[in-house]
Amino acid sequence: YVDGKIKETSGVMIFSAGQTRDRRLLLRLSSGEERIVDHLITATGYRIDIRKLPFLHEDLLQDIAVEESGYGLFPRLDRHFESSLPGLFCAGPL
Repeated sequence: YVDGKIKETSGVMIFSAGQTRDRRLLLRLSSGEERIVDHLITATGYRIDIRKLPFLHEDLLQDIAVEESGYGLFPRLDRHFESSLPGLFCAGPL
């Protein structure tokens, strides 16, 4: 979860996706789980690395708290998507 707001599921494949009667998505996952969702964001194996953003100066990058996972190096965000650098918000997969 992103501070209890967004559920993240990793390490699974989407076997099928269809539309429900109320226009939501019904997903069938490789884990055997079925899930109904409003929105879906997928990743394709790209490894995120905040240190490689060309538009952030290295001095700024030193002030941004990060979290490392199997998918890369991410900025640590609060429930409003603000980084540890006040005023710097991040949305989407970096």
